[in-house]
Amino acid sequence: MARKTNFKFEGIDPETGKPFKITISGWIPEELLETIKKYINKILSTSDESYQESIDAEQLFDIDSLPIKKKVEILIIRNFHRGWFTSKDVQEQYKIVFNEEIKASTVSMCLQRLYSQDGILERRGSRAQRAYRLISEKVKNKIEEYAKLRLF
Repeated sequence: MARKTNFKFEGIDPETGKPFKITISGWIPEELLETIKKYINKILSTSDESYQESIDAEQLFDIDSLPIKKKVEILIIRNFHRGWFTSKDVQEQYKIVFNEEIKASTVSMCLQRLYSQDGILERRGSRAQRAYRLISEKVKNKIEEYAKLRLF
């Protein structure tokens, strides 16, 4: 669950002795905030430079802890940004990308919500032959955000 926060961390660089501050503000998922705190503490407790260099945004962002709807959204933006797709296409890609089974009814529910609530999908066809397409203009900010987190 995301909550509005102003996370501030102050410390002293163990090598130079100089103080520093890290500030994160906005609506941040609690799991992400805890992961960030954990990595900051690991960085400060180790002097192994190779370890510090290996930490990047992808490690700080634990995609497995996201809700299924958000995973489906990321999957669609990443893999189906051009052309029409079906819930079966999403179900197959979900299995490949996340190495998890997902029910067809769950995929359909996520697609319905991304269409009706979020408005990032358009759809066509009858219920039995429904197809969806991403409305790229409505997800430009999300694409940039996910790119920063190295999800693409």
